[in-house]
Amino acid sequence: MTEDNAPDLLPTDILQEASIDRKTLVPVWIRIFSWIFLVLGVVAPFSLVFAALDYNFALALYGLESNGPLNLTGISIVLLFALKGVVAFGLINHKDWAIQLAIVDAIVGIALCIFIVLYPLFVVGNFNLRLELFLLVPYLIKMTKVKEQWEMSTKMKFTEI
Repeated sequence: MTEDNAPDLLPTDILQEASIDRKTLVPVWIRIFSWIFLVLGVVAPFSLVFAALDYNFALALYGLESNGPLNLTGISIVLLFALKGVVAFGLINHKDWAIQLAIVDAIVGIALCIFIVLYPLFVVGNFNLRLELFLLVPYLIKMTKVKEQWEMSTKMKFTEI
């Protein structure tokens, strides 16, 4: 018996009940931040255009600060905002790759925050705790916990077809 002719082990009505709505997997606070970062992610590339037209403005994220986007730090901040914008787009639109990229985004953010905290401590002797860590760590934990269910919701939808 071929795979195409194999009987379904579970009726489609049971599969539909068992499927998980991805919207319910993402908490409200992450959805709110996703909308904010979606807007900032869309604006990020335009900041390079405005900087090329001699409009300077301050950028800051994770403790990285720049007076304009046309230097190494500024371009790094713009790229981080673009990454956050892509992650936000994926989470809002329930894309298959969204959770994987959200985990990468959280790890990058945590690593940068820790670097920004520790570097001045050893070089200058200053200690400056980044408050972003108090949101990035729960964000990483939640995305890691949701990952399996997010992937299962995709597999279940394929079996419904």
